[in-house]
Amino acid sequence: MYRDVWENCKKFVVERRPVRVSRKYVIGVAALTLGIILLTGANSMSVEGKSDSVQLTIPSVTPSPTSIPGAIHLIAPEENAKLPQPNEELWRFSYNGRGGPCNGFLIIKHPDGTETQLGPQQRQALYEFSYAQEEPVPSNQLDNWQWGGAITCPEGSVQSELRDFSVEPAPTDTPTPTGTPTPVPTLTPLPVFQVFLPAVSS
Repeated sequence: MYRDVWENCKKFVVERRPVRVSRKYVIGVAALTLGIILLTGANSMSVEGKSDSVQLTIPSVTPSPTSIPGAIHLIAPEENAKLPQPNEELWRFSYNGRGGPCNGFLIIKHPDGTETQLGPQQRQALYEFSYAQEEPVPSNQLDNWQWGGAITCPEGSVQSELRDFSVEPAPTDTPTPTGTPTPVPTLTPLPVFQVFLPAVSS
């Protein structure tokens, strides 16, 4: 539209027609041209804004790291440790692992194939357990013990490697030592004396 107006103006100038253009007409044409330019620029800006909004990406939601179990680091006892009899002294176990909403467990494997599990515990990082029993470990089950840790979290669970340990033999009952026996004195028999009385005649 503003191109047609511009072409008409050029014709007026080139042909030198004796046409008088009022000041109001010129101002109106200029205002109309400016309005068209501004309107075209605003439309282009709105389109660019819409295209930018479409290109926005929403980040994916990842689970909290505290809800995923990590690696377990066993602390004590060491590999191939020898522990005292559990009826005389507590067995103490410890390891590091994921805390927060997670639960920690202790696993003890006996030589006969049975398993003892202690827990759950909720700690920040350090898990500590103690174990005891009333009866001593028999002499034929002192070796081939194992222990390890396990942690369960909302997003999964993990178990550590197992460490071997053994148990000291139970003390045996020793007889109470006796003192040196006191010799019993023997009695020497006394000599026997015979007394002969003289015969009395009547």
